[in-house]
This record gives sequence, C-alpha cells and structure tokens, in this order.
Amino acid sequence: MRSLKFFIGLLVAMLFLSCSNGTSLQKYYVDSMEKQGFNAVDLPMSFVDFSQIEDLSPEQRKAYESVKKLNILAFLVKDDNKEEYELEKQKIFDILKDEKYHELMRAGSGSTKTVVKYLGEEDAIDEVILFGTDKQFGFALVRVLGENMNPENIGEFMRVINNNINNADVDGEGINQLMNNFFGR
Repeated sequence: MRSLKFFIGLLVAMLFLSCSNGTSLQKYYVDSMEKQGFNAVDLPMSFVDFSQIEDLSPEQRKAYESVKKLNILAFLVKDDNKEEYELEKQKIFDILKDEKYHELMRAGSGSTKTVVKYLGEEDAIDEVILFGTDKQFGFALVRVLGENMNPENIGEFMRVINNNINNADVDGEGINQLMNNFFGR
C-alpha cells in the first residue's frame, strides 16, 4: 500500500513538472497587443491575394497556399520606454529559448539582431517566428501561421511576395487598418 501511494505521488509530481508554467508566444502576443507601447496587427492571407496571378509556378502556388496568416507585434523605442523595451525584449528571448522552438537562422550586426525559429516538424511546419530587434527602433515579432509549411516553401513564399506584390490584389481597407494600428493615422 505504501509503495502504491509513493507511485501515485510520483506520477502526480511528474505531471505537474511536465506542464510548462512558462508563457507561450501566443499568450505573450495576446497579453501585449493591448499594452501601451505595442502595435499589433493580424493579417490573413486574403489581405493580399496572389491566387489570381496566372504565372505562379505550382511550387509558388503551394507556398502561398501553405501560409494562412501573419501576426505582427511591434514595440517602438522612445526616450521614455527604453527600460520597458529591454524587459519586453528579454521576455521574448526567454520564451524562444524553449526547446519546442527550433532555430532556422540567427543574424546580427551591431545593435541589430534577428532570429528565425519554427514550431512543428521540419517538413511540416505550423508556425515560423521572426524576431528582430534594434536598440534604436525597437523590435518586431512576426508569427507566420500555416499548415504543413516547410523551409523551402517559406523561402518560395518570400520570393512570391517580392516578385508579385505589384500584381497582387491588395485589400485597401486592410492597408488603412494596418496604417492606423502602426502609425496612428
């Protein structure tokens, strides 16, 4: 009987320890989007419609269709919020240290740093996270959400955007919302 109680106690302790009490990136995003100093916008891929562009290759179309939406959270540095910037930046770096976020790339020069990570399996990525910081301007956290994305699709998706943005059907109301959210216009 004593060993059964010990075993049950051990199982309960393991369950509590295995539950992450850290903040997820999703929770951080939701908690921060209404806070002063932050600007946030959610962009569904319907915001910019590349599906009508006829000269997309099958790979480009697949890349475009694998991305569902973008969540963008930015913190703009001002003279009176530099300490808060450092605290918030560190919170995100701490969240991204979790081993569930797999690193794709890291770059930096001077006071500018960028990290790209992902959630999911290497050939079936559910989320790509881009986090860029600059002491002079602030930081941006971009979550690229999709289904079964892969690094090649993400690279191809970026080429689609660069090569076809002028031919895409852009939602004008969405641009107004984006400008209002980020620049207070």
